[in-house]
Amino acid sequence: MKNFLWILFFISLGLVLEQVVKRRVLSLYFQVDTGNIGAMNQFSKFKASAVNELPDMIGLCLFFGFSYITFMLFERTESSVAQLTYYAILIIITLIRSVSILSKTFLSPSIEEFRSFPLTPKAAKNIHRLMVSVPGYIISVLMLIVVTDRLGADRKTVLLMVLFFASLLLLFTAITVLFVKDRVRAYLLADDTDDGREHGWGHKKFASV
Repeated sequence: MKNFLWILFFISLGLVLEQVVKRRVLSLYFQVDTGNIGAMNQFSKFKASAVNELPDMIGLCLFFGFSYITFMLFERTESSVAQLTYYAILIIITLIRSVSILSKTFLSPSIEEFRSFPLTPKAAKNIHRLMVSVPGYIISVLMLIVVTDRLGADRKTVLLMVLFFASLLLLFTAITVLFVKDRVRAYLLADDTDDGREHGWGHKKFASV
């Protein structure tokens, strides 16, 4: 319990520092006024979206650096298990948030004016969640397996964990496909092309898949 509290304490320190810097400093330099945004091409939208995500990128670097350094300097757990667990959690949070920032840069689910792809707000948000949740699951499972292996688990246990979590991912993928297949097909076939023609055979076959 004590080791868990130490882990929570140092992770919280990094999060607190990040939020303080973002609200007190970065918010003064990064402000978005969508009312003054004119027409932009796709690359300009991508650049604007990337600039909009800069505070989160800087904040993530501060979070990781401060959490890592303070744990190295001040931790008193003297437990290899607690140390390994802490670094695993820190890496998981950092990688998942990095994926989220990258996804938001391309999809811009919250600001339609910065969106590089012709997606509705609802579709952008749903795709963003999927782009974060699946890699997040894979990253978490991989780190859990690495920690388990480093703690001395036998190879059979590690292989069983890989098989179990891989099966869960396949099951989740299959269920997701069954639920969204009809909606995706309807979306792809909803409108004709811009010049008034119907969609081609290849487009219709792709939508049916």
